[in-house]
Amino acid sequence: MNELSLKTQMSIQKWLDIIHRCRESGLSNRQWCQENGIQLKSYYYWLSKIRKLAIEQIPRKTSAPPSLPSTVSRSASITFAEIPVKRNYSREADPITIHIGNASIEIPTDAPDPLIQSIVRTVSQC
Repeated sequence: MNELSLKTQMSIQKWLDIIHRCRESGLSNRQWCQENGIQLKSYYYWLSKIRKLAIEQIPRKTSAPPSLPSTVSRSASITFAEIPVKRNYSREADPITIHIGNASIEIPTDAPDPLIQSIVRTVSQC
């Protein structure tokens, strides 16, 4: 803000206060501006101007793109390992359906035994 005229700096301070009060009110911008005698176009003009000034104040990164650390040689060998992935239950085959009163439980036909045992234990306690 040092490069701006004193008049502009004062206007920015005034509008920062107006914008802050509008945001804290919980009202829509339109409603707050109507209730406070502020032209909506002026509100958005200053909001935009202040945002642009704020963006100009953010330091720009001028660093080079990241490179490999010096401790890693480009000719280093890479090893891949196979990691077993737990298989999702199939929904293709018709599931087993258990009816208890008004409730129904569907269990995939390829569900693991511990899951089926857990369901049966839980259902038997109902």
